Amino acid sequence: MATTTLDDFDLDDLDLDAIDLNRLDTDILSFLESEYPGDKIILPPATDVFAVANWFIEKADKERRALTLSRLQSLSYLAYGWFLVYSEGTPLFDADIIATPQDLIIPVLRRKFRECAGRFINKYAEVFQDDKEEVLRHSIQTSDKRELIESILEEVWDAYSRWSWTRLKLFIYRNKSPLGKICDISLELERFPFCVRLTPEILRGYFTALLEEYNYQAEYEESDGEDDEEDGEEDDEEIGEEPCEEGASGRADGIADTFRGCP
Repeated sequence: MATTTLDDFDLDDLDLDAIDLNRLDTDILSFLESEYPGDKIILPPATDVFAVANWFIEKADKERRALTLSRLQSLSYLAYGWFLVYSEGTPLFDADIIATPQDLIIPVLRRKFRECAGRFINKYAEVFQDDKEEVLRHSIQTSDKRELIESILEEVWDAYSRWSWTRLKLFIYRNKSPLGKICDISLELERFPFCVRLTPEILRGYFTALLEEYNYQAEYEESDGEDDEEDGEEDDEEIGEEPCEEGASGRADGIADTFRGCP
């Protein structure tokens, strides 16, 4: 019997309308829940996923940047994860995030922008209101958390939007991430294709750990820089020169600097 590999899994063959979110791969989901334990999240979402998508689309349009459906889903995923950390557990939106061994899917976004697959997105997510007989564009401005939402979206855009698609995907599938673990365990189980819903609890656990990892790295670099500065002062004193006044770089104040982790 031939062994199924990742190369045999064609994402285009995945029927999004046939996905039953109550019958996803429970074994892998249970594994992820054990890897990222946390309290149940019951808070209502801050906005809807189309408002987040429109923010990124408008940002790309203003900067004359090309935005593909895959990149839009990835940026929305990263915004969702970081928002969970900085909002103390409030989900950014209530749309499902589905992981496969090869890709990250937000089904409602993929359906909405299906005709943009394989090319750049050139439209906004809009809804027609019968009572007003007008087309309205989804916007984060209707949320009472719009300031925090816009801050996180701005930081995510600044941190990740200029990354190449390869670098962005490597970061999303890094070994310590839920998607990286999904890929590893699926290879061990030889289970293809499959889908796993990434719950808010899993993503909050991962992004909280990612923040701690970045903070630890920043503290290490700061202490290492201080050691280098002391060594430099000793060398200056030995040769009779004034010590260098430039200190070691401290921890970055901006959220975007925290987000910029190498894959």
